[in-house]
Amino acid sequence: MIDSSVSSARRLAVLGALYLAQGIVFGFGTWVLLPTLAARGASIEAQTGIVALAGVPWVLKLGWAPLVDGFGRGGRGPHAIASVALAIVAGSLAALARADASASGVGTLAALWLGLNAALALSDVAADALALDGVPPQQRGVAQGVMLGGHHVGAEAMAGRWLGVVAATQGLAIALDLAAACALVCAIAPWLAPPSQRARGADVPMGAVLRQLVLRPGAVRAVALLGTVFAADVVTGAVASEFVIDRLGWTPEDYARDLAPPVLVASVAAFAVVAAITDRVGAWRVAAAGALGLGVSWIAFALAEASWADRSLVIGFAVLWAFATAAFYVGVHTIAMAGTDARARATHFAILMALLNLPRVWAAPLAAPLLGALGWQGLFVACGVAQLGYFALARSVTRRA
Repeated sequence: MIDSSVSSARRLAVLGALYLAQGIVFGFGTWVLLPTLAARGASIEAQTGIVALAGVPWVLKLGWAPLVDGFGRGGRGPHAIASVALAIVAGSLAALARADASASGVGTLAALWLGLNAALALSDVAADALALDGVPPQQRGVAQGVMLGGHHVGAEAMAGRWLGVVAATQGLAIALDLAAACALVCAIAPWLAPPSQRARGADVPMGAVLRQLVLRPGAVRAVALLGTVFAADVVTGAVASEFVIDRLGWTPEDYARDLAPPVLVASVAAFAVVAAITDRVGAWRVAAAGALGLGVSWIAFALAEASWADRSLVIGFAVLWAFATAAFYVGVHTIAMAGTDARARATHFAILMALLNLPRVWAAPLAAPLLGALGWQGLFVACGVAQLGYFALARSVTRRA
């Protein structure tokens, strides 16, 4: 339990900083690395392959969870794990700065990106343990809003806007070194959080807890839902760089300069609003609203294909997607947080997050063949229809709740 409003604010600030580091890495991949590779002639299969490979550690991060549930149980254990993991992330980014970033060097970049994401996944498990230990139920929506909002500040402001400009003007290597320095600074943040409290019931054997979870009624249905819920978002995200660079004819500099700032402002505003309302209106309703917004806007964007050359239209839809994405992600993550068993909090939550990250592995490689079969317009329509299906599902659950 959080002792006071001061320690509560401090814990939220630390969680935001840890997710800021994640956002810098993710944003660098989205706003800088992939657009640079696309502009240098890397195939869409190579680009989506990097996305899929980087997703593997996030699916397998439950392998880190027993470490956090053991060594990282209470006290300063989670703090130490998060700090060391981010230091490894910083070293990996520095190594990337010295790798070949041409189309012919994609294999080396992919391998380094895989190792970097493995360390980042470890820091994520430790950060989530800090949240599960210290954030009371009535603040879960706020916490998810701060965490995911920090992620987007890192992605759009730090990586997309700042590092994107640095990469364009001074080179990719210098931008990567700066990203490494940011990760190293964020590695200090965990030590500013209050010590974690030992979870109630922590002495129950973890194996027994997990067997109870697996045998729980509806477990198979929950696995199927969590393993597919972000699929459409992953597919659109995996081809975003190719769409903007190849289909729309933007340069990587245009991408970082024209799109990142409005998306940043929209994302920060969206997460602030969603964080303020989620605990009051209910996470299921927030998730349903986000799914509806994404589905409708993807279909509307597809139908406006004749106007895609209008940059203001593209930016306008990107802002709309930022609001819908904030609601969808905060809602789903808050639901997962509320359903986590405190006796094996890191392991159980890591399993839930691994399932949510599963589409990064299986859906991202499908983006290229889907694009080949459906074209850009058909791809957006298909993703919109799939997202509306999740809206209908979340809506039906909301009515029963």
